[in-house]
Amino acid sequence: MNAAEYLALETLRDGRPVRIRALRPVERELMRAAVVYQLQLP
Repeated sequence: MNAAEYLALETLRDGRPVRIRALRPVERELMRAAVVYQLQLP
């Protein structure tokens, strides 16, 4: 399995579908920035 192409389709307990996938390279920095922002909140 190539981790960069990981994709799983699941169903939540309430019946809603959810897609779980690997981060794309362009999303990696956005995710890092979001985490840093959350850590700086009071």
